[in-house]
Amino acid sequence: MSDDSYTEVTNQSWFSRIGGAIKGIIFGFILFIIAFPLLFWNEGRAVKTYKTLKEGGGRDQCSLRSGQPGQ
Repeated sequence: MSDDSYTEVTNQSWFSRIGGAIKGIIFGFILFIIAFPLLFWNEGRAVKTYKTLKEGGGRDQCSLRSGQPGQ
């Protein structure tokens, strides 16, 4: 069995590298902008859940009986 190997060399132009970097910056900026409404929405849900749990915590809790007849 032969142990042949080869190396492939590719070149990428300076403008294509800059273009890729700019695309990455734009994509990151878009994700950054989208994050704020999602964060606001999630925090609103957390506050609503907190208030609901706080309200429910003040109520009397029903207890289970022992299951014996006559009690």
